[in-house]
Amino acid sequence: MSKFKLIISDRIEFDVKFTLNDGGVEKPFGVRLAANRLPLDEMQKQLASGITVGDFLAAREVTMKAWIGEAPLVDEKNQPVPPGPEALKALQELVAGTVALIHVGYLEANGAKGRAGN
Repeated sequence: MSKFKLIISDRIEFDVKFTLNDGGVEKPFGVRLAANRLPLDEMQKQLASGITVGDFLAAREVTMKAWIGEAPLVDEKNQPVPPGPEALKALQELVAGTVALIHVGYLEANGAKGRAGN
Protein backbone atom coordinates (compact mmCIF):
# COMPACT_ATOMS: atom_id res chain seq x y z
CA MET A 1 0.00 0.00 0.00
CA SER A 2 1.25 3.45 -0.90
CA LYS A 3 2.29 5.90 1.79
CA PHE A 4 0.72 8.68 -0.27
CA LYS A 5 -2.85 9.98 -0.27
CA LEU A 6 -4.93 11.69 -2.97
CA ILE A 7 -5.71 15.33 -2.26
CA ILE A 8 -9.29 14.91 -3.48
CA SER A 9 -12.42 13.57 -1.80
CA ASP A 10 -13.02 9.87 -1.24
CA ARG A 11 -16.55 10.43 -2.55
CA ILE A 12 -17.16 10.71 -6.29
CA GLU A 13 -20.23 11.86 -8.23
CA PHE A 14 -21.04 10.82 -11.77
CA ASP A 15 -23.83 10.82 -14.32
CA VAL A 16 -25.21 7.76 -16.05
CA LYS A 17 -27.20 8.58 -19.17
CA PHE A 18 -29.18 6.01 -21.11
CA THR A 19 -32.06 5.64 -23.52
CA LEU A 20 -35.15 3.45 -23.33
CA ASN A 21 -37.01 2.23 -26.39
CA ASP A 22 -40.56 3.57 -26.29
CA GLY A 23 -42.45 2.04 -29.22
CA GLY A 24 -39.47 2.38 -31.54
CA VAL A 25 -38.42 5.81 -30.28
CA GLU A 26 -35.30 6.11 -28.10
CA LYS A 27 -36.14 8.34 -25.12
CA PRO A 28 -33.23 9.80 -23.12
CA PHE A 29 -32.99 9.46 -19.33
CA GLY A 30 -30.27 9.71 -16.73
CA VAL A 31 -29.29 9.68 -13.08
CA ARG A 32 -26.72 11.51 -10.96
CA LEU A 33 -25.01 9.09 -8.58
CA ALA A 34 -22.46 9.29 -5.78
CA ALA A 35 -20.17 6.54 -4.49
CA ASN A 36 -17.04 5.92 -2.45
CA ARG A 37 -13.73 6.04 -4.32
CA LEU A 38 -11.66 2.85 -4.33
CA PRO A 39 -7.90 2.65 -4.95
CA LEU A 40 -6.92 0.66 -8.03
CA ASP A 41 -5.19 -2.19 -6.17
CA GLU A 42 -8.22 -2.78 -3.94
CA MET A 43 -10.58 -2.59 -6.92
CA GLN A 44 -8.54 -5.19 -8.83
CA LYS A 45 -8.56 -7.52 -5.80
CA GLN A 46 -12.31 -7.24 -5.37
CA LEU A 47 -13.11 -7.72 -9.05
CA ALA A 48 -10.73 -10.71 -9.27
CA SER A 49 -12.38 -12.30 -6.22
CA GLY A 50 -15.53 -13.05 -8.20
CA ILE A 51 -17.71 -10.49 -6.42
CA THR A 52 -20.93 -9.72 -8.30
CA VAL A 53 -21.27 -6.30 -9.90
CA GLY A 54 -24.26 -5.58 -7.65
CA ASP A 55 -22.29 -6.45 -4.51
CA PHE A 56 -19.31 -4.41 -5.76
CA LEU A 57 -21.54 -1.34 -6.23
CA ALA A 58 -23.27 -1.88 -2.88
CA ALA A 59 -19.87 -1.95 -1.17
CA ARG A 60 -19.08 1.42 -2.81
CA GLU A 61 -22.29 2.80 -1.22
CA VAL A 62 -23.72 4.02 -4.52
CA THR A 63 -26.51 6.50 -3.89
CA MET A 64 -28.84 8.31 -6.24
CA LYS A 65 -28.68 12.11 -6.00
CA ALA A 66 -30.98 13.24 -8.84
CA TRP A 67 -32.70 12.40 -12.08
CA ILE A 68 -31.24 13.94 -15.20
CA GLY A 69 -34.23 15.17 -17.15
CA GLU A 70 -37.53 13.34 -16.88
CA ALA A 71 -37.83 10.51 -14.34
CA PRO A 72 -38.49 7.17 -16.09
CA LEU A 73 -40.43 5.92 -13.05
CA VAL A 74 -43.84 6.95 -11.72
CA ASP A 75 -45.69 5.87 -8.59
CA GLU A 76 -49.19 4.39 -8.34
CA LYS A 77 -50.63 7.92 -8.77
CA ASN A 78 -48.57 8.48 -11.96
CA GLN A 79 -46.37 10.99 -10.13
CA PRO A 80 -42.62 11.02 -10.86
CA VAL A 81 -40.68 8.97 -8.31
CA PRO A 82 -38.26 11.17 -6.37
CA PRO A 83 -34.57 10.26 -6.54
CA GLY A 84 -33.33 8.08 -3.72
CA PRO A 85 -32.61 4.49 -2.67
CA GLU A 86 -36.03 3.13 -3.65
CA ALA A 87 -35.88 4.73 -7.08
CA LEU A 88 -32.38 3.38 -7.73
CA LYS A 89 -33.37 -0.13 -6.64
CA ALA A 90 -36.52 -0.05 -8.78
CA LEU A 91 -34.59 1.20 -11.81
CA GLN A 92 -32.06 -1.61 -11.42
CA GLU A 93 -34.85 -4.20 -11.10
CA LEU A 94 -37.07 -2.90 -13.91
CA VAL A 95 -34.55 -1.97 -16.60
CA ALA A 96 -32.11 -4.59 -17.91
CA GLY A 97 -28.55 -3.34 -18.22
CA THR A 98 -28.85 -0.56 -15.62
CA VAL A 99 -26.44 -2.23 -13.17
CA ALA A 100 -23.84 -2.64 -15.93
CA LEU A 101 -24.19 1.02 -16.97
CA ILE A 102 -23.74 2.16 -13.36
CA HIS A 103 -20.68 -0.09 -13.02
CA VAL A 104 -19.06 1.36 -16.14
CA GLY A 105 -19.93 4.90 -15.02
CA TYR A 106 -18.36 4.22 -11.62
CA LEU A 107 -15.16 2.81 -13.14
CA GLU A 108 -14.82 5.86 -15.39
CA ALA A 109 -15.52 8.34 -12.57
CA ASN A 110 -13.13 6.58 -10.19
CA GLY A 111 -10.19 6.98 -12.58
CA ALA A 112 -8.33 9.83 -14.23
CA LYS A 113 -9.53 11.38 -17.50
CA GLY A 114 -7.40 12.91 -20.21
CA ARG A 115 -7.89 16.50 -21.25
CA ALA A 116 -8.12 17.84 -24.77
CA GLY A 117 -4.85 19.35 -25.87
CA ASN A 118 -2.56 16.88 -24.05
